[in-house]
Amino acid sequence: MASKETATRKYLRQNRSQHGLIERVECTDEENEQYAKMETLPDNVKRILEDGKATGKYVKYGSSDLTQEEVAETLMYKQLETLGTIKNYLLFFVVLTIISMVAGLISIISLVT
Repeated sequence: MASKETATRKYLRQNRSQHGLIERVECTDEENEQYAKMETLPDNVKRILEDGKATGKYVKYGSSDLTQEEVAETLMYKQLETLGTIKNYLLFFVVLTIISMVAGLISIISLVT
């Protein structure tokens, strides 16, 4: 059960970081040395990887000062952006379909006459 809980927390932390809902701070040189000596890192500290290799640098994730309402509003705006993108793709394919139908109709008419 602990590994599932850890995986869920990791997933949440990654998504919060990706959407700018939590603070991400690179560690100082002293902290990097301290974390390099540890076998198990705290939950809010992660190793920075470049091309799949450890860099020896670490990053700390902290809580943001956003209220629940601000977080909800931020997520709603991100959803609106995503819906706008979906609308644009849909519009593109509808126009493409109409153009192909008109071209097919013209082709059929030219064959008949």
